[in-house]
Amino acid sequence: MPVRSPAALRPLVLAFALSWPTWCAALPQASPEPAPLPVAATEVGGAETAWLVAHDTDSGQAMQALAVLPPAAPPGPWRVLVLLHGLGGSARSWLAATDVVPRLVAAMRSGALPPTLLLLPDGGDGYWADWADGAHPYGRLVVALLDAAAARHPLAPDGAVHGIVGASMGGFGALSLALQHPRRFGFVAALSATDLAIAVADAPKRKVYRNVLGPKAPSPILARINPIDRVRAGAGAGTRFLLAWGDREARKFREGGERLLRAMRKRRLRVEHRVVKGGRHGWASTWAPLHGWWLARWAAHAGKARARSK
Repeated sequence: MPVRSPAALRPLVLAFALSWPTWCAALPQASPEPAPLPVAATEVGGAETAWLVAHDTDSGQAMQALAVLPPAAPPGPWRVLVLLHGLGGSARSWLAATDVVPRLVAAMRSGALPPTLLLLPDGGDGYWADWADGAHPYGRLVVALLDAAAARHPLAPDGAVHGIVGASMGGFGALSLALQHPRRFGFVAALSATDLAIAVADAPKRKVYRNVLGPKAPSPILARINPIDRVRAGAGAGTRFLLAWGDREARKFREGGERLLRAMRKRRLRVEHRVVKGGRHGWASTWAPLHGWWLARWAAHAGKARARSK
């Protein structure tokens, strides 16, 4: 075999160097570290905050969450309350649209609520579910955030004392995650949760649904993540559920809530519900009037859990 001179190899080396960025772009890339969003002390009742980041090794994706610590960082065990935002929202949605976080912090300061870590994940438009493409694990990342929080803070090991709350897409996520991971949560409040089966039937080509379920219809993923399918398959025993919606919302929220309620009652699950008269889909019309209701139920649940743990 003839041996090429160094000068003869220069064009090959140059071509390889120029093509290297293209080769790198074709390789699986880890998602960039999320940039923390600004938070004012008044938005969190003066509590200390931190940003947690969880990574998924299989996909290279990451998710961040705002963690609001209990006042004075008391010794554990702490409860966890996860607040999931809706479509088009972010980790700051619960701060910008409601006074829920300051109210929870004030309740902890007064002793009405046991020490609770408030966790506000930033899930984009991922529907809090693992997508069909395998590259967007929005469900797994929420679980990874819980594990990251437990590694850093003195959280109670018993998932029955923890809660998850969400609105719209977040309501779907709260129900879906709790039903898929029953040892993680004992309390769920879902405000205008999406019924994904009705949503897809009404808008079969909508991108956000096809991202989650994939191009094929019917999708086998639906039965795994849609709350009513999980309930009909036997999930939900031992969990306290709160369901609510407005009577003027789209049918994927209103009819979806009604049929989920019927399925839960048929299974004799522990469920309460509220219907907001004249309520449309949004904070001011439907979700804000419900905050006092579910906050009181969460305080009762957390208080009973504290009494059992003593």
